[in-house]
Amino acid sequence: YINKKGSSNDEIAKRILKLLKEFPAGCNRREIDQVCYHMISTLKNDKQKNKMIENILAKLKKNRSIEKKGEKRNVIWIAKIE
Repeated sequence: YINKKGSSNDEIAKRILKLLKEFPAGCNRREIDQVCYHMISTLKNDKQKNKMIENILAKLKKNRSIEKKGEKRNVIWIAKIE
């Protein structure tokens, strides 16, 4: 049941923030995906999982919790220090 339900967006966002705070130099998207994929419902396909993580990253960036450095494939996500 838990695998089919998956974690909420807020839980995934908290995990992303925790990851980025553990690595002050930042993480690329592949590293974030490795940490978050198992938290998302097994009923979603890879395209849906990618879009979900993309939306969570966009929300965190809009809230100014994280920022991105670089362009296109070389993006590194960094937690903003408060």
